[in-house]
Amino acid sequence: MGLKAKDEYLKALNIEINNFYKSENLKTLYFGGGTPSLLEIKDIEEILRNFNFDSTCETTIELNPHSITLEKLKEFKNLGINRFSLGVQSFNDSILKEIGRNHTKEEILQTIKNFELAEIENYSIDLIYGLPNQSLEEWEKTLKYINNFNIKHVSLYGLSIEKGTYFYKFPPKNLPTLDLQAQMYEMAIEILSKDFIHYEFSNFAKKEKYFSKHNLSYWNRQNYYGFGLSASGF
Repeated sequence: MGLKAKDEYLKALNIEINNFYKSENLKTLYFGGGTPSLLEIKDIEEILRNFNFDSTCETTIELNPHSITLEKLKEFKNLGINRFSLGVQSFNDSILKEIGRNHTKEEILQTIKNFELAEIENYSIDLIYGLPNQSLEEWEKTLKYINNFNIKHVSLYGLSIEKGTYFYKFPPKNLPTLDLQAQMYEMAIEILSKDFIHYEFSNFAKKEKYFSKHNLSYWNRQNYYGFGLSASGF
């Protein structure tokens, strides 16, 4: 996105918020993907100024390991963002390249280290199973590798190829079968449940205080706003 397009989008976004937000105190706020961490700090700050917040509000931002720095993490934290979701997907560089991710295992590890340096405790990682050339053994290795870090929350997603996407037009080779994907999911429950609480279909947390309040609001059919391109509310 060019600078002009970004500025036009943010202007439209702020107008949309002001037209529909009813000024109540928010209990959660979630900056979802694409990659909102690509925005400048002043852009995030301008969006935040539109809202009122409950004193216990959970404010989450999604991050790409390729584009986040220690300095930017500290700046997000200073803005009041108190939960961070890192799009890891895989710790295997060849699989990351196969699915078109622009980050590497080294960048993932550096970001996790930066969380510690920035004294950020509440962070989550996303992992995908059912990826090209991903075996059950490779998936088991990934699940056990998590224990090397102080990760408080893990979200799992089975690969889903939707009509109109790149993978739909150009299907990747060596995709795990649906039966193998099911085995991967069952393995994840077995391994992660030893150290995490399996509190929702695809989410695991070290303690109840690390449950995603935002995700639970969906599951509990609570009202929520949706602002921005393709967003929906309830």
